[in-house]
Amino acid sequence: MTGAEPKQSTSRMGLCLSGGGFRATFFHLGVLKLLWDTGLLRNVEEVCSVSGGSILAGNLALNWKDYTRPSDEAAFYAAVLPLIRFGRSDLRGQIVRRSLLAGWILPALSRTRILEQRYSDLFSGRELRALPSPSPAFHFLATSLTTGRQVDFYRDGYYDGQQLHKSSDLPLGLAVAASSAFPPLFPPAVISRDRLRARADQFLLENELLTDGGVYDNIGVTRMAQIAETRSANTTDTASLV
Repeated sequence: MTGAEPKQSTSRMGLCLSGGGFRATFFHLGVLKLLWDTGLLRNVEEVCSVSGGSILAGNLALNWKDYTRPSDEAAFYAAVLPLIRFGRSDLRGQIVRRSLLAGWILPALSRTRILEQRYSDLFSGRELRALPSPSPAFHFLATSLTTGRQVDFYRDGYYDGQQLHKSSDLPLGLAVAASSAFPPLFPPAVISRDRLRARADQFLLENELLTDGGVYDNIGVTRMAQIAETRSANTTDTASLV
């Protein structure tokens, strides 16, 4: 299927993909198609995602060129097919049901590790460094149960709410698993000092526990506002938020 995409507007945009499980994933897919239809999708310069929105954001980031090819709906739909198949698999339900049946054989913490591995399979084992550069910038948001802060995985690494730890080799699957580890079904994901290859004075915690980004802000607009404020301090242009 092909169609003529309207002439592109020049306005800059930020896009927030909220939480809500796979319902949010596919609701936002409809939003992306509307943005494509109106010629606005290619204007997006920042994406903040939470939980179910992060599942879509991972697919969007790795297939950005296919999602935004002008006048080529076929490329758009081809890019989303793996995501649709993934959603139909009822992954999270499978993991939870199997853990209940296995009982003590499958420790609770392994549920989130399995979730990370399945997301990594969906994203072909890609790392944060595979995200688009310089634009659009993707931010996968989670909540630290250890510090109470909102944390952010993006192309340069892991932002713990206070400082950036440059670790662009972290798996994209980890970022999405941390963002979507919905409690109490999925225990927190663990980000360790060793995994960040950080010194003790750089990362004071031995391990930090991360849970669903919706615990802190289910819309992702808090982080987007911070980004917009930082950008407005460096330019006279302003970006709209979606």
